[in-house]
Amino acid sequence: MIRLLALALVASCSWLPPDTPPQKPAPIDPDVKALVHPWQVENHVLSNSPAISDADARAMHGRKVEITATGYRTPFTGTCDDATHTRHDLVFADLLDRLNLGPDAREVAIHFGFGDPIVEYDLACGGDRHSTDLVIYISGDRAMSSATGACYLLAY
Repeated sequence: MIRLLALALVASCSWLPPDTPPQKPAPIDPDVKALVHPWQVENHVLSNSPAISDADARAMHGRKVEITATGYRTPFTGTCDDATHTRHDLVFADLLDRLNLGPDAREVAIHFGFGDPIVEYDLACGGDRHSTDLVIYISGDRAMSSATGACYLLAY
């Protein structure tokens, strides 16, 4: 009797539609494809007037900077799940001036593999204000982001 009941139960489910295959994630906007990576802080340089010590900046080495198509998570700006972005092309010399980086910092960044062409992404956090906006500069497979006078050199 139990077998017959189990068989009837299985047969009664045969009317259900077949499982649908899982949805593929939406393709990443080509405008942000170079940006969307799990980055890692590999080095840093300090501006000419940092608000952070070299030792504190060094403590960020190895930390993750996660950027998705919709948000970001960094150890120095916080987390944002709903970010918008703007994109600008930039010249390395202008970036050095903007970030107040001297010749030594320039050499470290170049040795790291950072240089022209550079794309600047300004990620503005939407509704949740538990993080500050993130500006990240991409140069090939290298990136740089600045916080408190330290410029973190990132790779993926």
